[in-house]
Amino acid sequence: MNYIANLTGVLQKNPRSADRRIVSAELLTIVESGPGSSPRPCWVATYLEQAISEFPEDAKISGAIRKLAAEYPEDFFPAAAKLLKDGATSPALRMVAGAMLRDKSFFVRLTNPARRSCDSAVRLFRTLLSVDPTLDFRLARLLSARNGSSPEGVLTGGHAVRALDILDKTSTGQRLLSVLGRLHHCDDGRLSAKAALVVGKHRDNPDWTAKQLLRDDPRLRANAIEAFWGSRSEEAVRILEGCAESASHRVAGNALVGLHLAGCPGVAEKVLAMSRSGEPGRRAAAAWVMRRIGSPGFVARLAELMRDESPGVRSMAIRAMVEIGRVEIGRVDIGRVETGRVDIGRVQAAPEPEMPAETVAEGKPVRRVWDFSILKLDQTR
Repeated sequence: MNYIANLTGVLQKNPRSADRRIVSAELLTIVESGPGSSPRPCWVATYLEQAISEFPEDAKISGAIRKLAAEYPEDFFPAAAKLLKDGATSPALRMVAGAMLRDKSFFVRLTNPARRSCDSAVRLFRTLLSVDPTLDFRLARLLSARNGSSPEGVLTGGHAVRALDILDKTSTGQRLLSVLGRLHHCDDGRLSAKAALVVGKHRDNPDWTAKQLLRDDPRLRANAIEAFWGSRSEEAVRILEGCAESASHRVAGNALVGLHLAGCPGVAEKVLAMSRSGEPGRRAAAAWVMRRIGSPGFVARLAELMRDESPGVRSMAIRAMVEIGRVEIGRVDIGRVETGRVDIGRVQAAPEPEMPAETVAEGKPVRRVWDFSILKLDQTR
């Protein structure tokens, strides 16, 4: 008898009120009979939901959950993550979390940027930290390759960057510095720059930041400066002031944001001066800073930048105007800006835009970040 086919038939006839005991019987059959026909992902989710609902009633259910996790890990992970979105609040959910953590590919699945958003990965990781308090240390160790080596199991590329994002938002204090402390020297430029931000936040050491400002990579230097955001110490402000006129618009932009957060005077004037630079990159960076500060005092200048000759500058200015709340769908009355079509709601909920790249190759088109079909300046707010 094909138990999976039988269960499928039951659920197809009456998916909302199928007999729960039938579902449990089919679930336990997986444990007793060993691997059989691989179920579709939706049936793995159904088995798991029913197992949790009957967890206290049947001693064999815990074995069934472990069996599902071991034999169908690809389908088990998203189903379990969905159930754990509000935390491991019951013995059954803690059992599910434990089964998820036993998967040898757990960290690869967790840090896959193509499978889940950063926010959802962070929420799941926080839940799992309540089950295994050493989880952040275990994840950090998968980033600790030395001298460019890549032993089996070490996360690289987008997986490594996502892992740092997760650790940045969930780990506090300096407990991970023994593992991550040298990661900003790795050969992967994107990873080393991200590591400079994470390590810099946890170190909060002006001397360490000053050393990073001697590095060649402008992304790394900019991230080392970003690590000072929110600091008001004399040493931090001195470094930020020294970087506000940096030749790298990434570094200069992050320094201006840091000075604004530190409550330093004269920041708005410096941002406006930057927006009048002859370099498109610096004008785009200035629009990015205006968006981060969010002052209505920048509206007039942003309206001008929305007509800039550079597509990158126009895009960044549009995003800043949306953030400040002065751009709405409607009739254009500040000069026609046409860059395609997009839903305004999607633009407002889009991920944080990155600082514009340092250089754009001559003759190559600039990548669009957002598109609008019709824009207008709202003068009523």
